[in-house]
Amino acid sequence: MNQQIEICIPRVDKTTSKNQIFEYFKQLKIGYITKIIENPLKNEPTGKRILIKIDWNKTPKSIYIQTRLADNKPICMTYQFPFYWKLVANKPANH
Repeated sequence: MNQQIEICIPRVDKTTSKNQIFEYFKQLKIGYITKIIENPLKNEPTGKRILIKIDWNKTPKSIYIQTRLADNKPICMTYQFPFYWKLVANKPANH
């Protein structure tokens, strides 16, 4: 993969901390997490959007996730059964 793909979780409960997200992604061992950004949702006060910047490694799991995101296919990741986050590629805004 030659482009850096950022992960977007479009909706996370606002009580979920950056540290909880960091620990979850650290356990995946898909690369070094360089930044986690939280943005409140405009029309939903109980949620927030998460952006995750990663220096990806070359493991099969990492490559699989990057390929799915690059192909605009979402990934559902269970963080605490039965709850899951839907991961999509972060699309930069075109100004």
